Amino acid sequence: MQALKKLEQNLEVYLMAILLAAMAIVMFVQVIARYILSASMQWPDEFCRYCFVTMVWFGCSYCIRHRANLRVDSVLHALPKKLGFALDLVVDLI
Repeated sequence: MQALKKLEQNLEVYLMAILLAAMAIVMFVQVIARYILSASMQWPDEFCRYCFVTMVWFGCSYCIRHRANLRVDSVLHALPKKLGFALDLVVDLI
C-alpha cells in the first residue's frame, strides 16, 4: 500500500525521467549512426519530439499537483479571500 501511494505521488517524475533517458539514448545512437557509421535513421527526430511533448504534459500535471506553476501571488494576497480563491480556481482550470 505504501508503494502505491509513493507511485501515485511521483508517477509524473518517474515517467519524465524515463522519457528523458529514452530521448538521450536515442539521440546518442542517432549521432553515432550519422557521424561514425554514415547511416542516418528516419525516426529518432520524431520519437524525441513526441517524448518531449509528452514530458511537457507530465510536467504541467506535476506543477498543478504541487502548485508550482507560475503565478503572481501579490495579486491573490491583495484580493479578499473568497475572490482570491475563485481567481485561483479559474487559473487552475485554464
